[in-house]
Amino acid sequence: MEDRRRFPRKALGLKVICRDPAEPEHAWTTKSIDISQGGIRLRFTKPIESQKELNITIRKPFWEGNIEARGEIAWVHSNMPDDIRVGIRFTDAPWTQLCSLLNSIA
Repeated sequence: MEDRRRFPRKALGLKVICRDPAEPEHAWTTKSIDISQGGIRLRFTKPIESQKELNITIRKPFWEGNIEARGEIAWVHSNMPDDIRVGIRFTDAPWTQLCSLLNSIA
């Protein structure tokens, strides 16, 4: 099977807060599974709509601050009702901060 990813993924479990721009008071807190310059894979416990735009706050490790980004849900996979994997494609992200984070991961 051909890997179509433009950027390599790095496994990293960070705290992530997602907000719907249309309802900013509604937030989901979750953990990342992996991240790349192009997007992030998250684990949710409740269903979420695909193609939804989200504001994303990624909590950097060791209290180094946050990365604020925007993304679109590219795909949703669920094997169990409370284990939902979601792929988010970044549509607006601070490349310098993402590269710095990714370069700090072995």
